Amino acid sequence: MLFLGRVSFGSFGDRDQAFYNLKNFDSSLFGVGTTPFSVVGSFDDEEELNLCDDGTTSCISWYTSDNSIPRDTHPHDYLSLPSYYFIPTVVFGSSIILASFLLSIYLILNRHEKVLKVSQPYILFTILFGGMLGGISLLLAAFMHDNEAACVTYLWLSHLAFFILCNIRLWF
Repeated sequence: MLFLGRVSFGSFGDRDQAFYNLKNFDSSLFGVGTTPFSVVGSFDDEEELNLCDDGTTSCISWYTSDNSIPRDTHPHDYLSLPSYYFIPTVVFGSSIILASFLLSIYLILNRHEKVLKVSQPYILFTILFGGMLGGISLLLAAFMHDNEAACVTYLWLSHLAFFILCNIRLWF
């Protein structure tokens, strides 16, 4: 980590100038009675950055596994399902969708029966809808290889399905 060290402001001629020392934290010097910061470079507003004595970055500890300069951007980590889970996930997700759809049709056709009237068909439809969203999210989990839109949709649908299935008692 680079820290901004001493900052000096002064007036040189007809303009102001700033001078900066860059300091690096050295964990081996921490707590041994000396300052854990060592000067690794300097710059001012008229010159370029001067790092180390040799002009390279060899005196800076980057605290990476190989002490190399860290990347400026975060690497994209895509979730991907291992290949041996692909078929069971597709089969299970498809069966949940099919079961939810068939149970919805059964509920529509037999909604006037006494047992289904007592079991509150609106709540049953909502539970079946949440199950269908869960099945769709499982299908998306199987097909989201390096696809950011499918990954985001999977997260939304799986959380929405969980909310609908687990918090249904709060709605009615």
